[in-house]
Amino acid sequence: MPLTRRCIEDIKRRASIVDVVSRSVSLKSRGRDFWGLSPFKSEKSPSFKCSPERNLFYCFSTSQGGDVIKYVMLTENLTFYEAAEALANRFNIPLEYEDGTGPSQEERTRRRQILDIHEQMGDFYHRWFIAADPQSERIREFWTKERRFPMELAEEFKVGYAPVDGGRIAEWLTKKGFSLDALAHSGLFYPTEHARSPSALRPRFRGRLMIPIRDIQGQIVAFTARKNSLTPEDDPTREAKYVNSPETELFHKTHIVFNLDRASKAGREAGAFIVVEGQLDTLRCWHAGVKNTVAFQGSAVTEEQLRLIHRFAPRLDSLLDGDEAGQKAALRLLPIALKVGLEPRFMLLPKGQDPDSLLRDGGIAALEPIRAMAFPALAFAARAMLPTGRSPSPQEIADISQRLFEILAGCEHATAQTAYLNEVVHYLRVDGQALKRDFEKFMWQKSKLKSPTPATPPFAEDPGISTPSRLTTAEGDLLYFVLHHAQAGTAIAEKLDCDWIDTSSLDGLLLSRIVNEIKEDTWNGVEDLELHLTNDAERNRAYALLAEDRACDNFVLQIADCLKRIFLKFVQRELLSLNLQTANLPVNAPEYLKLIHRRSELARLRLSPPDFTLNLQSIS
Repeated sequence: MPLTRRCIEDIKRRASIVDVVSRSVSLKSRGRDFWGLSPFKSEKSPSFKCSPERNLFYCFSTSQGGDVIKYVMLTENLTFYEAAEALANRFNIPLEYEDGTGPSQEERTRRRQILDIHEQMGDFYHRWFIAADPQSERIREFWTKERRFPMELAEEFKVGYAPVDGGRIAEWLTKKGFSLDALAHSGLFYPTEHARSPSALRPRFRGRLMIPIRDIQGQIVAFTARKNSLTPEDDPTREAKYVNSPETELFHKTHIVFNLDRASKAGREAGAFIVVEGQLDTLRCWHAGVKNTVAFQGSAVTEEQLRLIHRFAPRLDSLLDGDEAGQKAALRLLPIALKVGLEPRFMLLPKGQDPDSLLRDGGIAALEPIRAMAFPALAFAARAMLPTGRSPSPQEIADISQRLFEILAGCEHATAQTAYLNEVVHYLRVDGQALKRDFEKFMWQKSKLKSPTPATPPFAEDPGISTPSRLTTAEGDLLYFVLHHAQAGTAIAEKLDCDWIDTSSLDGLLLSRIVNEIKEDTWNGVEDLELHLTNDAERNRAYALLAEDRACDNFVLQIADCLKRIFLKFVQRELLSLNLQTANLPVNAPEYLKLIHRRSELARLRLSPPDFTLNLQSIS
């Protein structure tokens, strides 16, 4: 059901692009704009720009741009109306639909329903956790006495409890208006084919401690369920200590970092995150005052998760369990971290300890000596590969070096590679020059297996900001002025005949379309830009120009020059066309004489073009 145009414009105006992007990208102010790392690819230098004045974004690395609704569409994989509804809910903007009423629960998108179901279930489980019920009392004892967590932490994170009998949640949710289809796809029930009634849906979680999993926006998208003495014998997953929600339309575990929604601010301020193994470890660290702690969702770290972390901080300190499994997990993390540009360090816990037990017994002070003894990235990897109890043989040193080279190959920066090689030299006690030659040979052999990719040199507007080089055209320059300056757009439309514009280029096509709108008095400025864009190529080009801030001593003279160039190119095209037409006509034919006369007029105009100076003092 479409939203009204007024409602959409209200969302675009009131939903701040900086506020929305800041939830997933660390932004820094530079003048009137904000810059950060691209949310669409891994990079070292910020190329992603937000303009609060126009409430738009543009990514110079991927050439993608748009307004606040487009950003949510791209980053959360939503349709236009799903993204608009999501923003309206976040910013408390009333929704208006074209028929004057909002959709019923049944008519809403399934994704929106599933998100609302999770919010409802977060409240449901938490109410059970604090209820005056024997089961609730036992789960609180598990929380406060066995796990030694305070009730305040449970309140802060909305920790809950799933009752043993399931609580008839399917019936409860359908009475609230949610469809059976949304319930069946929520992940809260075991899969069943063609469920025709709520009673056919069996709850996935029963008799377990419930920990909500939130996305970077802070929305509940899944749950982790912890086994305890209340977990019933007939639970199909009773043997599993932890049971997670399955993958759904909302929940893709490879894209979720637990607690990042809360920890992002502290991670940005500290310049680093601490990663632990599980949710309860994370909660323990948070309660102890280590607010920049996160955990990976899933059994293995992914590139998407590390890219998400890198948007907020350049370093990652791994505080994993001190057993062999913890070290293997750290080694799996290392090459991916280097690939995305993170600088990892590794803090080793004593065997038999995890972050939960360390901080529970010793508080935050127990972490300081471990933090002080943190291993740099390659030194940790070398330590894990060396044999225990004896010195390595020369061949073992060579083999370990090759394995370390494989890890280091993903790092794109030569200066960082050199620093990491120095770590290996120090830890393996080998000759630095020899190790460097071996690494260069390794990289050369590796490069032969890949097809060379030509690099495009960047054009930097400011130190530390990466933007592409500009190759401007007269059409592109005029389009820039039309989009940035309403007064100039009107003046340009008065001088520019749309027949002169070469619409074979994207800039020319957009310029012709907008100038025609101005001439017809149907152009309401950049606010209506989306209405005149028909595909992503046009959208990205328009927002690329809107993202630019050009400095020029005299815009009026530059516009006049662009108009003259467009006119002269038009004249040249016309002359070529006339030459082709006259080539096959007899010289005494009436049509031939008309064409010759037209050619003479154009030749004179080429030598003496009209005056294109605008009646403007300044548009700077």
